[in-house]
Amino acid sequence: MPLSEFEGMSLIVNILYIYTVYKYMKVFFGSRRTNLAVEVSSYLAFYVGLAIVMIFFNRPIVNVTFTGISYYILSYNYTGTIKNRLMAAASMLVTVFLTELLAAILSGYIRVGAGMVYEKNDFTSIAGLFASKLLFFVIVLIFENCGHIKKGIEIPNSNWFSIFFIPLGSFYIIFIILLLCMGRVYMMSISIVILLGINIISFHLYDSLSQQYEEKIKRLLLQQQNDYYLKQMEVMNSSYESVRSVRHDIKNHLIALESYIKQDDKDKAIQYIYKVIDASYGDKSIISTGNIEIDSILNYKIEEARSKGIEVELDIKIPTRLNIETLDIVGILGNLIDNAINANMKLKEGRKISLNLKYSKNLFFITIWNTFNGQVLYADNKIATTHKDKNKHGIGLNNVNSILRKYDGTMNISHENRIFKVDILLYL
Repeated sequence: MPLSEFEGMSLIVNILYIYTVYKYMKVFFGSRRTNLAVEVSSYLAFYVGLAIVMIFFNRPIVNVTFTGISYYILSYNYTGTIKNRLMAAASMLVTVFLTELLAAILSGYIRVGAGMVYEKNDFTSIAGLFASKLLFFVIVLIFENCGHIKKGIEIPNSNWFSIFFIPLGSFYIIFIILLLCMGRVYMMSISIVILLGINIISFHLYDSLSQQYEEKIKRLLLQQQNDYYLKQMEVMNSSYESVRSVRHDIKNHLIALESYIKQDDKDKAIQYIYKVIDASYGDKSIISTGNIEIDSILNYKIEEARSKGIEVELDIKIPTRLNIETLDIVGILGNLIDNAINANMKLKEGRKISLNLKYSKNLFFITIWNTFNGQVLYADNKIATTHKDKNKHGIGLNNVNSILRKYDGTMNISHENRIFKVDILLYL
């Protein structure tokens, strides 16, 4: 039997709907557990199933049951628990129902007055169809951007504007097409397919750019981490060579000490012992907590600070292992110490940095304060970096705050009496 105009439009709009369900699953679950071919095939089967149910079994209970079961089955493309799959299917069903109800009211299919009045015709049905799918699309895009923020990626205001403007603008254009092309099915179908294609391609490009930006941040932090590891190896090797040299000359040192003791010259003997200690350990105060990531970055940054005439105080009480990603701790500590060094370099004297790291009962405390010239630069009610080369100096205090969100952490910034202080709390 021939398809009605509404059914034909449904087949077209379901392409956007399938893409939206795919994006929702990616937001909810993240990593894929099946290969690409299985994933694509499952979504194609869902599209075909929707078409069959709509044409031959178009009843609300059948639609809801098929859709809910399909959501649950599709979730097996991704890693997750049964509870997560049920939650994803249920939340998506509720979201789709609410968007369809809202779209029906906005399009005139349902008029709210003394009661619900259904006014079914081709125009209101098709307009409501497009409105519901585009609203669902917008909601999923908002969820996705919130996920990016959770991962520490700042979303520009222009991107938020695009999320609303492109789909809602598309709905307005579709609304005009329905008015102008009613009865001219082929022209209307081609116009709508092109418009929906523009929506999908636009946000696919946005996804690609977001991933590239995220990879750029990761590459930056990885490069910093590698630099810290190399410096840690240099520090450890330098210490080892110094100790080996002292051990090689231990006999000569003991002979020298023996002569001072025989001459009852205690002061010279003590001075000679201090010289041996300095030769063995130097004044680098190598940090060795057993946590290689933190040891590496701190040894690297502290030597940099001391080479610039900055006094450094340390109080570190942490276990050898912390439940935090390496890139995150590198990003946080590296940025904080970079900012402290940069602030001290504006002083001619009295340069100082104090760093306190403590861990207790799954709580990780970071406190750092430094002297500075008393001037703080603000932009949009946020403290702005004064580094000339932002790419080489970490990812900024604002993005550190975004990293903290991954661990439900907090950051408190204060400054008074030419002391700038940052307190951080992470739940590990």
